[in-house]
Amino acid sequence: MTCIVLIVLLSLIPGRWQVRSHFPGVIEHFVAYAGTGFIWLIALRGRASIFLVLGLIGLAGLMEILQQFSPGRATEIAGFAASTVGAIVGAPI
Repeated sequence: MTCIVLIVLLSLIPGRWQVRSHFPGVIEHFVAYAGTGFIWLIALRGRASIFLVLGLIGLAGLMEILQQFSPGRATEIAGFAASTVGAIVGAPI
């Protein structure tokens, strides 16, 4: 659950508060969602469900939509795509 809370908080903070890594944003998206999917996969004892992956993909879409209401942030299809691929790779069904 902590991973989900971090994704929400870090996705919605204003742009001026961001501390970015030296990696492109799509890599950050991929790692965040792949890591979250993998941790949930472990918590579910290797029984990933389609609902886990779809839930992460839904979260990625929601965060991208809500970013347009956060100052200095913008909705990006590339970020959503990287998050989606990360969720699929991190928690394979």
